[in-house]
Amino acid sequence: MNRCLLVLFIPSLLFAQLDRVVGAVDKEAITLSEVDEKLMLSGLPITQDARRQILENIIQTKLLIVAAEKETLSVSEESIEDALENTITSMKENFPSLESFYSELERLGITEENLKEYYRNDVKGNLLVRALIQKKFGNLSVSDIEALHFFTTYPDSIPDIPTTARYVGVFIPIIPEETLKEKEKLIEKIKKELLSGEEFGKLASMYSEDPLTKGKGGKLGIMNINDLDPGFRQQIEDMDVGDIKVVQTREAIHLLQCDMRMSNTISLKDIVFKLTPTKEDTSNAFSLASVIKNSIERGELLLESDRTAIISDGKNYLPLPPIFEELPPDETRIIGAEDGVYVMKILDKKESRRPTFEDVKENLKAHLSQKKTEEKLNSFLSKLEEEIFVERRL
Repeated sequence: MNRCLLVLFIPSLLFAQLDRVVGAVDKEAITLSEVDEKLMLSGLPITQDARRQILENIIQTKLLIVAAEKETLSVSEESIEDALENTITSMKENFPSLESFYSELERLGITEENLKEYYRNDVKGNLLVRALIQKKFGNLSVSDIEALHFFTTYPDSIPDIPTTARYVGVFIPIIPEETLKEKEKLIEKIKKELLSGEEFGKLASMYSEDPLTKGKGGKLGIMNINDLDPGFRQQIEDMDVGDIKVVQTREAIHLLQCDMRMSNTISLKDIVFKLTPTKEDTSNAFSLASVIKNSIERGELLLESDRTAIISDGKNYLPLPPIFEELPPDETRIIGAEDGVYVMKILDKKESRRPTFEDVKENLKAHLSQKKTEEKLNSFLSKLEEEIFVERRL
């Protein structure tokens, strides 16, 4: 399970032949490997524009560190150690268990202390930047009058408070039973071929039903896990390099293999098997929906099963999906959709409305304070560039 630990070896392994100086701040060089390391951790696609964006972020951070040192700001060893502990704790949370974390350290031939030393300068730099920003711009408060001026001057920039409701909702996916059985047999066959050494790309070109990735050997490319659908993300977030996993969604079964993993950045290859429900499958879903509708009308406690998903139990006010906005209160309805069948009963509804000043005052003050800080910080950075040597080569 490599996770963030792979970062340790990116400069020497992944970018060894590509490394060159792409910038500098106050005689300190910035290398392409440093840029690409942070780029991959960000989850952005590896493009020249993205590289320039990351390079700019690195330059700004280094400028602020130089400024902090000129201000003779310092951070205590205790603060650095606490921040390092938090960093290592975050890494550990990316592993299924502490045992797997320490097993990976042992496999890589490093200790937890080695890991701390690797991140020490970054952590110290970040703490110095925070201290500088706090000293320079920490008291940029926003008054109620300033917030009210923004509220009355730019009303169109403030969104409506959306419709919310307390509702009981159940989703029944339309499961293509026979198709599912056939695909599962084929997937088991392909998994055996993979484990016997067959190339994933070759099998993807033979079996995948996704025309977009079939011709690319099933490659999905590099992506950030946080950008994925929550249900899909939950099933793949523990995958590491070489892992093979079967993930079923409403539309397809995915046979996945991970070929790169670094923190929340992952690269996957995918063999897709589409699931096409029959009329009988649809009929079965609507029959189950009728049973659930009767249970809701009788006020019975709903229990989730392998055929249903409870999307709301009616206890809290939640945003109301557009498909349900026109439903009358206290009436249980069965609603068919492309992805399945919904059974819904709205108990109480709060219609969308324009917010009052009191509704948004604190959020507006926080927004305006952040905007003030950003403006002051950008102006400060521009002045620093006039005083400190900066070079960009991307």
